[in-house]
Amino acid sequence: MLRPRPLGWPPTALLLGVALALVGCETKTAETRSTDTATTDTATTDTDTDTTDIGPTCASALELYASLDCETLRPGVMSFSPRYTLWSDGISKARNVELPPGTTIDTRDPDVWVYPVGTRFWKHFETADGVRLETRVIEKVADERGVDGWTFETYAWNATGDDVERVTRGRRDVLGTDHDIPEEDACSECHSGGANQHDVSLPQADLLDLALGFGALQLNHTGSDTTLQSLWADGWLSHELDPTAAVVPGDETAREALGYLHVNCGSCHGGAAPRKDMDLVVPVGLARVEDTPTFQQTVGQPTEADSRADGIEEMPEIRITPGDPEASAIIWRMRQRTNDDAPMPPLASEVVHEAGIQAVSAWIEEL
Repeated sequence: MLRPRPLGWPPTALLLGVALALVGCETKTAETRSTDTATTDTATTDTDTDTTDIGPTCASALELYASLDCETLRPGVMSFSPRYTLWSDGISKARNVELPPGTTIDTRDPDVWVYPVGTRFWKHFETADGVRLETRVIEKVADERGVDGWTFETYAWNATGDDVERVTRGRRDVLGTDHDIPEEDACSECHSGGANQHDVSLPQADLLDLALGFGALQLNHTGSDTTLQSLWADGWLSHELDPTAAVVPGDETAREALGYLHVNCGSCHGGAAPRKDMDLVVPVGLARVEDTPTFQQTVGQPTEADSRADGIEEMPEIRITPGDPEASAIIWRMRQRTNDDAPMPPLASEVVHEAGIQAVSAWIEEL
């Protein structure tokens, strides 16, 4: 259910932002890590400096921190945690978002949030013992949807964890770990919503607005500092969304499996042009598992003939075989990493996610 915000309603977030600016309020830290692939070791250094007037800050090129401690965020920056998380080979991640004061996210379509120009997201990657590796920054710079409306930047942290350098052409094995920083040009491959939006002719109304993990389903839980309810209460949403509708349908087993596929596969298999015509995104407002695109386009459905060629002939011919994970192409593909033609996801992971396979397999066994 959508309820538009009444005209003239004073967003509490704007008033709060003014107060925070006056008192220099502290916010929480951003811990982190995840993995994306890269193809070169070459890096470039960004020479931008901090544009705020709060004095020297940690990693000033990120324009994120309010002090030198690399912990205190600038006023107005929020932390958030998605309900369902993207597998990143066991790396820890944390996320931040900043919305321009006085603006709202257009949420009239609960599945396609449209962000105001000036919106910025930061995603951080960190080892389990707290070594900072990478921060990615995306910013909306034009009043249009799709990859042309956003900029993508990737930054590598130094060994002391107090500064970054911009890396445009990728870097492998950051600080001696297995974590790879992708080339900046590769960011749109996951943030394009199905087939890369540069390669398909879609009207603006059909394009996604690229931010991943920040939407109704992902923020409708209590484990995040920023939630669906808090965004509405603070005036950041144009239309109120019914929390009871912003859930993955089914029992716990189904929710975990569909939520996993939603976040780990839906960035390519979703949007107006899902790859292989297989949509694995769960829309808001569905009450039954059988009504989801995931169920309708996978259960008992054959794989495409060209998907079984070029060295992956052993893949099962049915996307999901009810009751039999081992006869399901989705499980087979999730297990692949060494066959260049077979891995799912096709980039950003070198380690099979056994827990994810178990979650999806448990649901298939129940079908």
